Amino acid sequence: SLEGPEPGRGLGAMAACRITSVDLPCAELSLDEDMVFEVTLDVPEPLREDIVFRCIYVVDAEQPDLDAELESLDVGHGPGVPQGVMRF
Repeated sequence: SLEGPEPGRGLGAMAACRITSVDLPCAELSLDEDMVFEVTLDVPEPLREDIVFRCIYVVDAEQPDLDAELESLDVGHGPGVPQGVMRF
């Protein structure tokens, strides 16, 4: 929302899960190949909502309006994420 996060949904709410690793299986790619990431996520308690991962290309750290979203992925069991370790 424009007024800020809802109560209980600020930075503390984001600590409900932890990315334990991000691997790039193929370190060398040509420009026409897709990048593939393997992400391991630890969720210590069930979440009511899915998690959205966004891959962003930052053009200029001083001008966020120039950022380009390269990919977006919704992770969960619609809606929600179960407790445990997930790899995707």
